[in-house]
Amino acid sequence: MKTLVLILSLIFFFRCGSNESKKNVDEIDSLSKRTTYKKENFNVFLSDFSKDSSFQLSRVAFPFNDCYVEPTGDSLCETIDKSKWIHFELIEEGEVKTVDNIKTGSDSNERIFSIEGIENGTGSYYYFKRDKGKWYLKRRLSYE
Repeated sequence: MKTLVLILSLIFFFRCGSNESKKNVDEIDSLSKRTTYKKENFNVFLSDFSKDSSFQLSRVAFPFNDCYVEPTGDSLCETIDKSKWIHFELIEEGEVKTVDNIKTGSDSNERIFSIEGIENGTGSYYYFKRDKGKWYLKRRLSYE
């Protein structure tokens, strides 16, 4: 009987301790979710992204998914790693482009930047996402 009481006491003791640990973990998790980050302005980011190759390299989500849709509708996708990245200029200095929010009318954490050819049927879409207040290029889709 003493052994049974001892076993039940130990189970009770460890269960109470694990609930306290879980409570502490839940409190820490809740605090981390409440952390707010200063939201980077997309237009300022886009300007820096275009003109500064080091900045651009630090703000591309690697491995990067680069897709091309052929006129037949077939698509080819290539995964580019950081060592093979080539800097490119999205906008010229002082140039203003229209950038669409994915969620219209809100300050969403996603943007699509598009470059479309006039009368030639070509274009590219650049998909950006804000993470912890900073913008990153996630993927590119080009078509002909």
